[in-house]
Amino acid sequence: MLQQIIKVGNSLAVTLPAKFTKQLGLNAGEKIRVIPNPEQKIILITTEDNTEGLSNLTPEFFSWLEETKASQSDLIKRLAKA
Repeated sequence: MLQQIIKVGNSLAVTLPAKFTKQLGLNAGEKIRVIPNPEQKIILITTEDNTEGLSNLTPEFFSWLEETKASQSDLIKRLAKA
């Protein structure tokens, strides 16, 4: 899903489509945890109570993820269409 960053007052925000929030069971006012990884320009968003194992997401993991995504892009595209 590709979303645009918008300006809200003095802050920046990303909206979450209703279909996406429904699939994840997210509701307005609910707290989420935002975990940035500046080296890979990745932001992980999870519910406040779903943090088990997140400390294992190291910069090395995100590097591996990017390498895998690049090397397997054709396969990932085919799977997304299935």
